[in-house]
Amino acid sequence: MKLATHAALASAKLAAALSGDSLDEIGMTIAYLKRALKAITIAMEAAAQLRKTSGQITVRNTRYCSSDCFECGTALLP
Repeated sequence: MKLATHAALASAKLAAALSGDSLDEIGMTIAYLKRALKAITIAMEAAAQLRKTSGQITVRNTRYCSSDCFECGTALLP
């Protein structure tokens, strides 16, 4: 549940951050990007926990999820 929730939350925060093009609201853009990074981090932790504790997610799926999340995260950082 945590993985799905935070993956969706990250998507929504990224959409909110990237939807505007006004420089007047750069502070809100940065805030949304920070929130998206936090959600991505939590999603990655949830995927790792699912694999370790219950085996509900395979190593391959964990790597796939982590690489996608990491790719999003590094794309946001300068």
